[in-house]
Amino acid sequence: VRRIVVPRSFSLGLAIEHQSRLSSLTACCCRARMEPDFALMWHKLFDTVKQNGVESIVEHTAQRWFSEEFKAANPQLLDQVRNMIRATSSNGYLGVVTAFLNLDLEDQIHRIKIPTLFLGGAEDRMGGPEGVMRRLAGKVAGATYVPVPRAGHIANLQNEIEFNISLQ
Repeated sequence: VRRIVVPRSFSLGLAIEHQSRLSSLTACCCRARMEPDFALMWHKLFDTVKQNGVESIVEHTAQRWFSEEFKAANPQLLDQVRNMIRATSSNGYLGVVTAFLNLDLEDQIHRIKIPTLFLGGAEDRMGGPEGVMRRLAGKVAGATYVPVPRAGHIANLQNEIEFNISLQ
């Protein structure tokens, strides 16, 4: 079995359009539709990066992805995350944000017929909050939602052990 890793929300599109190529789907900390309130933040980030480059959003992004407790206890990991963000090209970032701003798959995810697991950080308030993740799981026949305790938006980093247990 080969694992394919794609950006979070775009995995839903892959499963809708090409599920014959997949044996299962694990959708983590994601959305299937861009909501107007959430889009405001993304438009601002887009404009900031377009004017000032990726470096201008590194700290804001790293800060919103994790809980205060996690950030205080893991400064080296937070630095690695900052460096990962810095390594993103401005054009790459702007392209992904453009695609994300046009995200509108929620009315199609019922077409997913492969075994599907939705995982989300129990403390994720923006990227893939529990209500959104539960709603998505409810639209895919047989899908389940599992909240990862003590984790924000990047649940696999903030609580690696519980995240990996949830995959089994």
